[in-house]
Amino acid sequence: MCVLTVLAAAAGLCSAADFGAFFGTDFDYLYEGDGPLVGAGTPRPAVRIDGTWARATGSDEWDGLGLGAAIGAPGGMDIIDLGEGNSALRIVDQGDPRDLVPPYADPCNRKLASGHDCATELGAAYTDALVDDGVTLVFRVRMLDNSALDPFDQPNPNPVGYQFQSSGKGPIYIASRNAGPANDINRTLNFTIWNGNLLGASTGRQTAQIVIPLADVTQWTTVWASCAMAESGKHLVRVWINDSFTPVFEGEVTLPTSTEDLRLPDDTANYAPDNYLCIEMEQTDDGADATYGRGAMDIDYIGYKAGTSSPWHSPGFDYTYDGDAPLIGAGTPRSAVRLDGKWRRLSGSDEWDGSGLGNAVGAPGGMEIVDLGGGDSALRIVDQGDPRDLVPPFADPSNRKLASGHDCATELGAFTDSLLDTGVTFVFKTRVLDNSSLDPFDQPNPNPLGYQFQQYGNKGPIYFGSRNAGPANDVNRTLNFTIWNGRLLGAGTGYQTGQIDIPLSDVTAWTTVWATCALAPSGKHLVTVWVNGSDAPAFQGEVTLPTATEDLRLADDTAGYSADNYLCLELEQTDSADPTFGRGAIDVDYISYKAGVFTPVFVNATPVIALAPAGPVELELCGASVSQAFIATISDPDAGQALTVAWAVAPDASIAVGDPATNATVTFSAAGEYDVTATVSDGEDSVSATAHVTVVECPNTPPTIALDPAGPVELELCDVTASQTFVATVTDPDVGQTLNVAWSDVPGATVTVGDPPTSAIVTFSATGEYDVAATVFDGFAAVSTTAHVSVVECPNTPPTISIDPAGPVSLELCGVEVSQTFVATVADPDAGQTLSVAWSDVPGAVITVGDPATTAVVTFSAIGEYNVAATVFDGVESVTATAHVTVAECPNTPPTISIDPAGPLSFELCDAAVSQTFTATIADDDEGQTLTVAWADVPGATVAVGDPPTSAVVTFTAAGEYDIGATVTDGIATVGTAVHVTVAACSGVPVYVGDANCSKALDIADAICILGYLFGPETDACKSPCCQAQMDTNDSNVVDIADAIRLLSYLFASGDMLAPDGSTITAASGSGCNLYPQPSVTLPCAQSCAE
Repeated sequence: MCVLTVLAAAAGLCSAADFGAFFGTDFDYLYEGDGPLVGAGTPRPAVRIDGTWARATGSDEWDGLGLGAAIGAPGGMDIIDLGEGNSALRIVDQGDPRDLVPPYADPCNRKLASGHDCATELGAAYTDALVDDGVTLVFRVRMLDNSALDPFDQPNPNPVGYQFQSSGKGPIYIASRNAGPANDINRTLNFTIWNGNLLGASTGRQTAQIVIPLADVTQWTTVWASCAMAESGKHLVRVWINDSFTPVFEGEVTLPTSTEDLRLPDDTANYAPDNYLCIEMEQTDDGADATYGRGAMDIDYIGYKAGTSSPWHSPGFDYTYDGDAPLIGAGTPRSAVRLDGKWRRLSGSDEWDGSGLGNAVGAPGGMEIVDLGGGDSALRIVDQGDPRDLVPPFADPSNRKLASGHDCATELGAFTDSLLDTGVTFVFKTRVLDNSSLDPFDQPNPNPLGYQFQQYGNKGPIYFGSRNAGPANDVNRTLNFTIWNGRLLGAGTGYQTGQIDIPLSDVTAWTTVWATCALAPSGKHLVTVWVNGSDAPAFQGEVTLPTATEDLRLADDTAGYSADNYLCLELEQTDSADPTFGRGAIDVDYISYKAGVFTPVFVNATPVIALAPAGPVELELCGASVSQAFIATISDPDAGQALTVAWAVAPDASIAVGDPATNATVTFSAAGEYDVTATVSDGEDSVSATAHVTVVECPNTPPTIALDPAGPVELELCDVTASQTFVATVTDPDVGQTLNVAWSDVPGATVTVGDPPTSAIVTFSATGEYDVAATVFDGFAAVSTTAHVSVVECPNTPPTISIDPAGPVSLELCGVEVSQTFVATVADPDAGQTLSVAWSDVPGAVITVGDPATTAVVTFSAIGEYNVAATVFDGVESVTATAHVTVAECPNTPPTISIDPAGPLSFELCDAAVSQTFTATIADDDEGQTLTVAWADVPGATVAVGDPPTSAVVTFTAAGEYDIGATVTDGIATVGTAVHVTVAACSGVPVYVGDANCSKALDIADAICILGYLFGPETDACKSPCCQAQMDTNDSNVVDIADAIRLLSYLFASGDMLAPDGSTITAASGSGCNLYPQPSVTLPCAQSCAE
């Protein structure tokens, strides 16, 4: 970019790219007066200027040659050098060369007109009028006196001005057409310089609605203008010029109209683009004014941006480096003079090697000018860490210290005060680059989207420094900035921290910083920072400026010193204190300063609004009302302002505003002409967009109707009635109309209309020919359709019947009778007929018909052959099905019997009798037979038959061999079985003499138990002795106190006891559970000691 004094004409030359980018507006298109003219040297070139401009007329145009009478026709266009790397487009109108002697033929430079189609940037889809929606136009121009013109044949009526054309066009304008084919009406926001004034929005050749006095029209005038449709239908225009802090014009104007035939680059057609910039000097106007004819102007740049934007206003900086010029000293190792020739080395070793970027060129990293496009460029600085650590290492100069400083004494002279104390305004535009912008490097980048402060935070990549006083290398204070970890940091306090901390949404996008600094009463420094065109400071507060030392070298490299005040760019991160330091890359678009504290003035930009549909809109009122939805697209160049939208319609109609309020639906209930207007306000200014709506009466189109089924339809009357459902499908091309359906009566039939009435059921009770008709009505026209129906007698189809089981069936008569269930399955293809089923009598059998009658149970009581028949009847015909049944005598199978226990069994007769229960289990494979069980008598034993008789108890009273027998009979066969039982005499009775309590041990408890049995209470357990025979210790066959004494003597006095058989039991022989002959044991024993 060029210098930043774009609003201060005396401060130097500038480009629109700088103007827009610095002041928070990136223009959609900028032509900067640079480069050779495209098409020059080609008569009547279709492509012009930078290749994006087209011819704006079809005859007597630029001849494509440069200026000078010796080159082609008089006048024309050319690029001129303004010095300091800047250039401009010069346009000289010499009147009508056809009037010269000899005259000049076409192309003759009579019409020096070119247009730039804004669709190049906005796309073909953007067809709205920029002058309505909002547009910002910027240009820099000066007028030339006669000395700049070729000799001409008539006096110049104003050597330093240029009149409007009669159509209201000036030499510089932006136009938007309304709509329609080529050569349609265009509205133009146009400007010219005439009679010492900047004029705009022409009302005549030398008059205008915008009149701004200029001190000297031959000096550069920078113009920033915004335009948008106002609520009144006029256009609100604001104009800033040069170093104005507020608009020099603000008001509503009526834009003049004209026609254009802007040519496409291939010259195949004429058309008026929807929006275009135009440069046009064409003053030979129909001979109506003989003073018309000539003039000359220089255009440094011209650009536009969709939307209205307002600038930050520059104070006119003392110095700006704008990243445009080639690096002075590039290619010369360790060049003392750098950048634009006004910067010096900031270190004495390991500096920039003077080469460009790329490992193939010098040491890794370095500095270079990069092209940003659109005529803009920037300084790129890439720090690759410490190249001395590479293998092989890079020697001095190694690009380890990419540092340069600009001494402010260049502009301020012998000014030795500290600007950081007295006040300074410090402005720059920068962005951080990710790893893709770096050469390959040898260590990881700690943060590819940031750059840390140097040690202690005293220096960042961009800073302003002031030294206190004293010799070279003295202590300096720095107002330093860096971007780290998504934030703009300033006044560093460490590697990654700063007292100024401002979040950024995207560090790889351009960030514009405006900072002011001055000493505060506290001894700290008051710093205020604005970013990216904001009107509110992003930071304001007192900070302690970090300190550092610098050895800024003179251009001849003879001495090192620290300047009193200086700008600095320094990427020098190889700091031994932190091994993660090392690399990063930044672009600097510009850096400026001005002595003193200057606050940017923010001027409100008008918001932008566009309606969709934009209109005109035509609606048809085909019902009670018709609605149209509108969407307002709104924007505001000013960040942070809240936008509100209000809707209105004239004449009155119903508006339903949506959520958000940028949506609204307008409902019209009457035909007429309407204007729907949406107004957006940012709290300071408002702008409206209007869509015209025409509501017309609905031209009726008759509805349509179709029946399903469409007919002819044939029905069979197979029951009392036959029915058919009809569905009417209705449509209407007319939107919003209500359709009504009606069904006609059908003679001899009943019509039942459904809900909705688009369906109906027609019921017929007699044969015949019928017509079913339905009609649809849209309120204007009725349309009918008919379906023919034939109702005929039902042709009978016999029913069907089957019996399950179908037979033959075989049954066995194993009892008095045997039965079989039969099920009849019936069907009839004829719909609506009632079927009845009848079962025929079966001789010799009984039939029980079920409910329903399709089932029956047939019972047979004699053997024989039988036929079971069922008949189905549909009222017309009957059909019979028969199943054959054979009933045979039951073949007998003998029953089975078994006795449990099965034996052989053995018992001892130790009492008067011994008994055993026996159970007979019987079975018979023949169904229906009754089984009878009989138990045989057993000699010498008693048989007690149970109930049921399948069990019996047999009691034996004498030893011997016995057979227990039982038989079973089924009435035909008898089967018997027997169990053998041996009853033996008892071999002995087990008795434990003296063990009265049956504990299987002898002790005093047994004596106590005998006493308890004799004398104890009824609750004493020994009252019911377990074995009285064991209590009889003296074989007396009774239990008395003598038995207790005999036991005590045995236990404690070496006495003895007598067993039941009279034998003596002594302590030596010992007692125990012994067998004794049954006759000798006379006392009972409920519990045997053997158990």
